[in-house]
Amino acid sequence: LVQLGFASMGAGFALMSGVQYIPYILIAITLMTFGNSVLRPSLTSLITKRVARHRQGMAIGLMQSMMSIAQIVAPVVGGLLIEHNYLATWALAGSLVCGIGLSLIAAVK
Repeated sequence: LVQLGFASMGAGFALMSGVQYIPYILIAITLMTFGNSVLRPSLTSLITKRVARHRQGMAIGLMQSMMSIAQIVAPVVGGLLIEHNYLATWALAGSLVCGIGLSLIAAVK
């Protein structure tokens, strides 16, 4: 499932880098949202399996804190990048990060 999430998000980001019309933007956002909805619980599960039982609360709390910070900062940074016509660069960087995540997951298995 993690591979599916990274692949979906990567495809959504790649599509987002070249879109100019609303229907394509909606498809890209749908792919990214699907990938995110698959990745979050999968990553939580992976983290809890790799952390010692007595440290699981701390690990999950830290992960949730980082995700919350990202949800606060990302719209501001994304808005600034889009305002300065860096949407394609931002989307390609997101696609690259998803590709790296997919490669790391494949290498671990």
